[in-house]
Amino acid sequence: MAVEPLPQERETTRSIDAILDRLHRSIGLARPDALRALSDGWVVLVGRAMAEQTELESLHDGVMTIAVADPAVAESLRWQSADLVAAANELSGAGTVVRLAIRVRPARS
Repeated sequence: MAVEPLPQERETTRSIDAILDRLHRSIGLARPDALRALSDGWVVLVGRAMAEQTELESLHDGVMTIAVADPAVAESLRWQSADLVAAANELSGAGTVVRLAIRVRPARS
């Protein structure tokens, strides 16, 4: 027995943007425009000195992961997390970022 869509769904066309947005949400990824806004505004978000020592690693299920090489920088970001979440949501849209995850990793050579 074959499963067919309901009649009204057969005639509905969706834009590729709507399909991609739905796909992103279904697997927990941020909207591409939200991620771009955070990347483009990184210096404004964390400040010039901190931007040189940090990297936006990912944004998944509302968790913005920031990679740092220095544990002291990680601790500073943890203290600022509530303010950074609020500022990130101003840049990317309300509710995009729910919390921060800070990951200390060795500096790239």
